[in-house]
Amino acid sequence: MELVGAQAFATVLHDIDQVWSHFCDSELLLIDIPIGLWDSGDLQRRCDKAARARLQRRHSSVFTPPLRAALEPPSYSEASACNYQLSGRKLSRQAWGIAPKIAEVDAFFASQPLARGLLRESHPEILFSCLNGGQPMSFGKKTPRGKSERQAILQRHYSATPELLASVRRRYLKRQVADDDVRDALVAAICASLCARIGLITLPAAPDTDARGLPMEIVLPALC
Repeated sequence: MELVGAQAFATVLHDIDQVWSHFCDSELLLIDIPIGLWDSGDLQRRCDKAARARLQRRHSSVFTPPLRAALEPPSYSEASACNYQLSGRKLSRQAWGIAPKIAEVDAFFASQPLARGLLRESHPEILFSCLNGGQPMSFGKKTPRGKSERQAILQRHYSATPELLASVRRRYLKRQVADDDVRDALVAAICASLCARIGLITLPAAPDTDARGLPMEIVLPALC
């Protein structure tokens, strides 16, 4: 999703290389994929802890990503065992579900050092709460009331939200991109534009860096 001036454009891209090729001239790209991973130990990323504290009742939407070594095994049971051996924590199914994307982004930064500082991690629920005066959403994003409250927030910041969603539905099947994924992408585009205009803050304010020098942070507009 891209916001150019007052117009949003939606395109389904299949990997991080396509995203970089499409958006590398942007001022800021926000993605909902963990960037920066511990290699070992029982430390959780402070950005995840800070995000959970902000989200209160919606804290369960922030999961602990795998340790870097746990991205390598081919099965969930092996990856979870690896994570447990190195950290004392098993791997959640949620984390395993996007482990290939985490590994893809992790490898991308090794080959594209210029992307550092431009491609940054955020979280849709943090961004929605930021646009909602710092208040977390009341309902899950897949519930009818959760869809309505997120839609209302998006429309306050981008009035053509219904038309954009309708356009996506005409061009793509729901198995290609779900409605809640479109809303998540739009809130990221809106907030990336806000960050470029008014500045950004990070959770935490002074992020840790991993062994590869990648910051473990969650980015949001300097609104709250």
